[in-house]
Amino acid sequence: MISPLARSALDFAIACHKDQCDKVDGSMMTHVVSVACGAASYTGADISHNQLIEQMFIIGLLHDTIEDGFAEADEIATAFGQEIADVVVVLTRVGREPYTSYIERVATHPVARLVKIADIQDNLRPERVAKLPADERGIVERYRKALVVLEAAV
Repeated sequence: MISPLARSALDFAIACHKDQCDKVDGSMMTHVVSVACGAASYTGADISHNQLIEQMFIIGLLHDTIEDGFAEADEIATAFGQEIADVVVVLTRVGREPYTSYIERVATHPVARLVKIADIQDNLRPERVAKLPADERGIVERYRKALVVLEAAV
């Protein structure tokens, strides 16, 4: 069963990404829900297990909303709380921020790091990689290197 807050986050993500297409899977929501489910599978924090699962799921749903230009941090804070908004901000690549700098920054935040790992793991699913246009396959190596940095930052 999905909590009212998680349902609200799902509705928010759907509204944000409704017209957005993913490069390889069609609807962007396929990727967003996959990241949310992957993020929710991580445990081990000092908060209750159910609260952690819900928080990770919600952050996974919202992880691209600011970066893709559909939401503002204060809007997320009002709807889902400052703690969730703060993590989504960490997950937001700023302007022309170099990707390696972005990954190093995300790696310093324990929750954002786990959500980003789920994001990259979804992007590296073999069926997704196989659908990438040949001229975009270089991104796979970038993702693999980022995953090494994120996984090492335990």
